[in-house]
Amino acid sequence: MNLEQIRNRPASKAFTIKLTNGESLHVPHMDFVAIGMGILVVIDEANRVTTVDAEHIVAVVENENAIGN
Repeated sequence: MNLEQIRNRPASKAFTIKLTNGESLHVPHMDFVAIGMGILVVIDEANRVTTVDAEHIVAVVENENAIGN
């Protein structure tokens, strides 16, 4: 996936990242994401860090019912 699609998202919109292994990462706000060269780092609400290679991102889905949206 082109990480620019994530980088250019509205900062206050929550979204979910779907991965090739079937896992999903919830991102409540863009402050929970760091975007590098071909990698994405997500910090969840429990302060756990997940690093994802951009090649393993299959979809980014906006969370319609998230608080603050």
